[in-house]
Amino acid sequence: MAGQGERRAIEIPLRAGYVYERSPVPQEGVTNIIDVDRHTTSLGAGVVLNRPLEELPGWLRIDLHGQLSVLPDVAVENDNPADFVGDYRADGTMLNLGRR
Repeated sequence: MAGQGERRAIEIPLRAGYVYERSPVPQEGVTNIIDVDRHTTSLGAGVVLNRPLEELPGWLRIDLHGQLSVLPDVAVENDNPADFVGDYRADGTMLNLGRR
């Protein structure tokens, strides 16, 4: 066990999260801005190597993250039959991966 002020040789930080975001744009009336609610989950992990080599007395950190957003299927029927946009459906999936 590392004493006070000492760091472990290897640290593995883990992160996770979830958020539900409501669309700020109403999908009714005269608006034709396509936007839907969003469910987003995220995961992240890292590795911290403290003093990995004698020549590298500091630390080396590698982080990876992933995020998946799911936009549920929404059907919009326009009230105005003269509207050139007409009725439409919107949904989607977004994936974000990265490192630091």
